[in-house]
Amino acid sequence: MDVEEFGSKWAQMRSPFQKWWGRLTDADLVRIDGRLDRMIEVLQERYGLGPERIARELFARMAKLERSQRQHRFATQIRDTWKDHWVRLRGQALSWWGILTEADLDDVAGEAEAVIELLQNRYGYTRDLAEAEFNGRVGEHLILHRSNPVVRHD
Repeated sequence: MDVEEFGSKWAQMRSPFQKWWGRLTDADLVRIDGRLDRMIEVLQERYGLGPERIARELFARMAKLERSQRQHRFATQIRDTWKDHWVRLRGQALSWWGILTEADLDDVAGEAEAVIELLQNRYGYTRDLAEAEFNGRVGEHLILHRSNPVVRHD
């Protein structure tokens, strides 16, 4: 990450910065004003760490947050696509999850959250596992059938 990229992400990162480094004050954030050199300087003052360690930690945390945001956007696209094309995907869903029935799919009426709840109940999955199963199956299907313009990786 370079100085310009840090500055361009400043507005969206202010809140996470304060959560990550609780000693940062509102006045510190005003002083930093999107400048990487000032961010490192202020964190050195507040925490007494070297600039290399601060930079490593800062970039690692920012990268982790960006990955999480990309995953969230992709999961949202999966749910939106499921809802828009669920009639077409019904047969596929029956083959993926053999315990589910036509009546179950009628009941969920294209709602991703309802499918995830069904997976929890029928398979005894945790919420996280049911969501990962849903996202994985539908996401893989959408990637393999790229003719659907809704799915993008940005």
